[in-house]
Amino acid sequence: VETVDVMPTILDVLGIEPARNEMQGRSLAPLWAPGAARDDDRVAFTESAVSRSEKKSVRGSRYKLIVSVDKAAVARLGRNHLPDGPLEAELYDLERDPQERHDLLGRGGSAAARGVAADYERRLREHLAAQRGEAASTHLHASALERLQALGYIGDAAEDGGAGDAGR
Repeated sequence: VETVDVMPTILDVLGIEPARNEMQGRSLAPLWAPGAARDDDRVAFTESAVSRSEKKSVRGSRYKLIVSVDKAAVARLGRNHLPDGPLEAELYDLERDPQERHDLLGRGGSAAARGVAADYERRLREHLAAQRGEAASTHLHASALERLQALGYIGDAAEDGGAGDAGR
């Protein structure tokens, strides 16, 4: 599940119908109903922008694909886009390798692993294409940046390319 599913679930439990296209996510309440079927085809998306490259992942019930996009490509394309062509990617079988130690795409990977990766990459591209707009850049006061850094939400300003980048 994803955190975007929390609000739709709460509204569903309370019997409140959200306005159409008002929020992302879906109610999870049907999943805990007696006899509910698992949705093994559902995937969750994550992203992290605190390293030298931005990482995005797609996680299903069995596999997890992690792609890395260098900060120059993110600056050029925006956060809701992936570069064309082959991506720097890792694929893990979470049933057999829950610690994510064996990259199935290492040394080219098997045809089956490349097929799973291609499917997850397609889903990631569709997810990103469906995002509404880009977040506006903002600059935070130095004390706010220091507090966020102390909490681990952002990296060192020098490491991340300066306070301007860290304040986004």
